Amino acid sequence: MVGKIIIKNEIMKDVSIIIPIYNVEKYVAECINSVISQTYDHSKIECIIVDDCTPDHSMDIVNEIIGKYDGEMTLNIIRHEQNLGLSAARNTGIEAAAGKYIYFIDSDDYVYPNSLELLISAAKKYSHHDMVVGNYYDEFHKNNNFKFNKYAKLKHIDMMSIGETLKLTSWNMFIRRTIFLETGLRFSVGRYFEDVILNYQLYSYIRTAIIIPECTYFYRNNLNGIMRKSSRENIEKTIDDNLYALNLFIDNLDNRMCVGKVAIILRFYFVLFDLLYRNAGMLNGVDEYKRSLRRISHSLILYNFTHVRIFLLMLSLFTLQPISNIVINSSFFRRNIERGFNLFLYPALWTDKLHFY
Repeated sequence: MVGKIIIKNEIMKDVSIIIPIYNVEKYVAECINSVISQTYDHSKIECIIVDDCTPDHSMDIVNEIIGKYDGEMTLNIIRHEQNLGLSAARNTGIEAAAGKYIYFIDSDDYVYPNSLELLISAAKKYSHHDMVVGNYYDEFHKNNNFKFNKYAKLKHIDMMSIGETLKLTSWNMFIRRTIFLETGLRFSVGRYFEDVILNYQLYSYIRTAIIIPECTYFYRNNLNGIMRKSSRENIEKTIDDNLYALNLFIDNLDNRMCVGKVAIILRFYFVLFDLLYRNAGMLNGVDEYKRSLRRISHSLILYNFTHVRIFLLMLSLFTLQPISNIVINSSFFRRNIERGFNLFLYPALWTDKLHFY
């Protein structure tokens, strides 16, 4: 159950910003202040703040900030009566949204003063695109995510041609709300990788997207997050949810396959390899996990990826048990799993088209 408090007026909006709140009292002021400091017309912005029953003082801080705000932005607060998790909070925001576009912001991150102005301007100018993606600054890696050719100001992407260009998250993506209304897509509740799962599903519905080169988002990498904990229970949960995602991807293979989808599948596949063999000694039912992985690889090989056959050739190597034992147990492979993934990705990218305008 949720309760809703409407703080300001309601009119048709260009964008609905959705911000889940849970245990972020250290950062939430910066996040909310960055939203109400936008240079874009506030009367055309709706901000939906979802209190996921946070136990700290985050909502006290939020209420103090919006209590002092006297602008025209619509500020809605929705409170869960119990903690339901990040995915459920985002889904609550989607259900309440009324804007033309939906824009997710994590409450420990923030946006720049002109972020919405840049994103909305691009969305209006290139209205045939279903999604606009801004560049972002990664605090942990101290860099911008997208590297742009100095002569290219924009990237127009055919979602059927390439996907690895896009960061597999939900934040900083300006998504047309009708995509959610028409497809019923929502975040998977109670699962890790909820962003990636939703992104994979979006590839089936979003035809084209545009990336703008300007930074619109500051991403703060949470080093204390649950995904970084190495307990047996957490590792098994990670593996279980990884298998869940892979099986979901396999069950939804269709004619709209593209490098983006295959990249997601293979990234999960290789990460699962690494998790299983690095932690085999501490896992319960490791043999069943391995059998599940082999079944997935066989399903992938049987499927006809018309544009990325080289992927299947590489993937099939890992179904040959003698070779897989050597490769998987190699410390070099484990240290370079991400680099190795890119070796598989690049040949496939050469076979598809990336459109620059």
